[in-house]
Amino acid sequence: MSSLPGYLTHVADDQNIETRDLSNNIIKTVKCPVQTNDIFYGGTASLILSSTASVALFDIQQQKVLAELTTPPVKYVVWSTDGNNVALLSKHSKLCRVEWNKADCQPLPSPTSLLSRVL
Repeated sequence: MSSLPGYLTHVADDQNIETRDLSNNIIKTVKCPVQTNDIFYGGTASLILSSTASVALFDIQQQKVLAELTTPPVKYVVWSTDGNNVALLSKHSKLCRVEWNKADCQPLPSPTSLLSRVL
């Protein structure tokens, strides 16, 4: 991938992830490895791909899924300040703290516990 400024976009109809430069030219296109409804930042060179029943941590450079979890549909992703933890939030107030290395999604009881555990 280019180190020039740019952005990623998800093309839902084609199930592709496009890297575009600031002039909106397509630099690179990658096929989503799983059915994807939304994409979120997943760390350096990684994305979190969200579907209706799961999330996948996808390495965009290696084009491989590093981990996958069964979850309700994710609407928001909140990273800890040190980047070591991530919380997945779904529409009906279901909160989940993820440990990718254990392929575990621990439910959190409330937004207050989310703030204290993630931040």
